[in-house]
Amino acid sequence: MFGKKLLSVVGLIFLGSQIISVEGACSPTYDGSTCNAAGCADDVGKTFIVTNGGNNYVVEIKSSEVGGETTISCDKKTESANYCTAKDAKDGSVINTIVGFCDGTCDAGGLTYSCVGGSCTEDVVPNTCKRASCTYNGSAFSGCKAGDFLVLNPGVALLDNTERSDGTLYKCTGTTNCEQIEVEEFEVGYYKNAGSIDKQYIKCTALDACSPVAVTGGTCSGSNNGELVILNNAVNICLDNGVPLKLEGVTSAQKYFMKMDIETGSKNVFEFAKNSGKYAVVDVEEKEVHMVKESDLVSTPPKMYQYTNTGLKIYETKNNDICEAANTIVEFKLDSCSATDIAYYSNSQQRTWAD
Repeated sequence: MFGKKLLSVVGLIFLGSQIISVEGACSPTYDGSTCNAAGCADDVGKTFIVTNGGNNYVVEIKSSEVGGETTISCDKKTESANYCTAKDAKDGSVINTIVGFCDGTCDAGGLTYSCVGGSCTEDVVPNTCKRASCTYNGSAFSGCKAGDFLVLNPGVALLDNTERSDGTLYKCTGTTNCEQIEVEEFEVGYYKNAGSIDKQYIKCTALDACSPVAVTGGTCSGSNNGELVILNNAVNICLDNGVPLKLEGVTSAQKYFMKMDIETGSKNVFEFAKNSGKYAVVDVEEKEVHMVKESDLVSTPPKMYQYTNTGLKIYETKNNDICEAANTIVEFKLDSCSATDIAYYSNSQQRTWAD
């Protein structure tokens, strides 16, 4: 975070689904009709992908002389072309993919976009071209790595197009070594499925059953808290109305509050803990998402007050990521504890911090 400097930021770079704040950076915008080239005097001739209302556009920064003065502007490029993020381009600019290929200036690990008439779509490798990394042929595992999860029914791999509720959860410790997790040992929640591309996660319920699930598109509407949805080509878990959390890249367990307004018969696994209007703690990382029991919280009994940012990430102690000017702090107050060992909190108050 930028702390107090956040108030003076004048630039926002749009890079795919990411928004990177940079003080004084070129930050073109396009609202569907008008292009604005704020702060782009040093970026004439460059092209940028900008996002508005969930749509991506490609715009070019231009310079012109008007009345003896230089005017910086931008236009949406209307020809159909493909673009890649430029290598080492911290400004977020993009270049034509053919130019980038011939000049060697495409970022090998960056994003690419297909643009038609100036409207762009972030490229994603089709699932039909992908293969599961961890497989089981009926007698042996292969291609796995430590920490991988997959689900099998006795002796037979569950295929992408097979729905079962009695699968057995396995966790791998190496390329060919995966061991069954006993029913009493796994947590209710979601596990990233290394054994399937189409069914991205494994759902393990309070009924001690695990099955692979296909995550589809949607929004976090408040009626689907605790469910997995696809947003911006990535799997997210819905924490609250309008509060998705992207799972990709969360490599270590982090605690968040999730609102437990969960409809009966919903698609998520946390129905056992539903409590209207209350929040409970979930442990989140890309490979595993589960509820945190009261007995597993940092303090026992649980803290009376917990603090989060607006994304509902819990901070156990004062931290510059949250306790700096211009950050909104949300306070939660302990409400009750249930017979199922869940601590429930209520949204108490929030304020913008000013130190």
